[in-house]
Amino acid sequence: MTCLRCNDERIIWTHETLGQLKCSPCPACNKNGEAIRREQAQLDREIEQLKREIAGRERISVNG
Repeated sequence: MTCLRCNDERIIWTHETLGQLKCSPCPACNKNGEAIRREQAQLDREIEQLKREIAGRERISVNG
C-alpha cells in the first residue's frame, strides 16, 4: 500500500519562511521515525545473516 501523503518516501518537505524547505517524518506512515527504525533493524538482521552465510561458504571453499 502506498502512502498518499508522502508516496512511500517516509518524509515530507514543508516550506518555511524565506523559501527554505524543512524535512520532517510523514505523520501518516512514519510518525517519530518509527517505521524507518523498524525497517533499518530488519535490514541489519538480513545483512548479518548474509555475512554469516558468506563466511560459511568461504570456510567450506578453503577447507574443501
